[in-house]
Amino acid sequence: MPTLSAAKSPVAAAGRPEQLATAVERRDKRGVQVLILGDASMEETTAAVLRDHGCAVTVVLDAAELMEQCSYRRPDVVVLDVTSARRSAALSATKWVRHWLQVEVVVVTEPHDVDARVQAITAEADVAIAPVAPGEMVARVASSVRRNRRAGTKNTLSIGDMHIHTKDRHVTRRGQVVHLTGRELDVLLVLVEEPGRAVTKQELLQRLWREKARTPNAVEAQISGLRKKLHQIGPAVIHTVHGVGYAFEPVIPALTPDVESLTERERRVREREAVVAKRVRMLRDMERRLNHPLSPDG
Repeated sequence: MPTLSAAKSPVAAAGRPEQLATAVERRDKRGVQVLILGDASMEETTAAVLRDHGCAVTVVLDAAELMEQCSYRRPDVVVLDVTSARRSAALSATKWVRHWLQVEVVVVTEPHDVDARVQAITAEADVAIAPVAPGEMVARVASSVRRNRRAGTKNTLSIGDMHIHTKDRHVTRRGQVVHLTGRELDVLLVLVEEPGRAVTKQELLQRLWREKARTPNAVEAQISGLRKKLHQIGPAVIHTVHGVGYAFEPVIPALTPDVESLTERERRVREREAVVAKRVRMLRDMERRLNHPLSPDG
């Protein structure tokens, strides 16, 4: 079920398209990053309205894709639609996003779904009741980003199961503080700029070492220290790309114990929904024929 009326609906309450971007002080040139877990119809409704107001919006259809998107770049706001077949996955994702990403979440529920609202509120998420007017959704997203800004999360880089606090220069992984030296943190910040990209030793030397007597061995020593400290808390995230350098691959924390089966369950639900929709169309077609029988001459 769509959670937002069509994008062509009046949005007078939201103001002009550029007002959201101005109100929340865009964090980068791509605008406010919004990640939506819902069905495909949200591309033409919720996502379209937010894009009109300067947001960069990504819509994902299942929990596994949500986790993958979040592991590489933390969004500014996550919108979770629990009015659809993804209700269970979306509610689980609420806790996961709030705990691991520490960003604001807007949960959209059915009017009668009190249990979903209780779970969302318990996870400290914002709650909206479907159908959500365009102006209301824009206002909620703007308010969420402002709360992030007041909380100082703009100085926190969250990637996978790790949080890098750039202002006071410390790192936490899976809730544990990782004590890094200044140079180790600088190396880590370069590696996480583009997860998955191999960074050469020469690039690290040019960017971080000003001393003339710099050698690849200095890079290797810092990488060794990083690995020892990070990998004793969780799975390996810094990998050697032979003949090139080093790459950072974020680790996605588990959403639920049975996260692997979430996508498969959702696929089966969507298949059943398609069968039901087909039967409904057939019944409506039969009803139209009964109400409008052909004339004897026809």
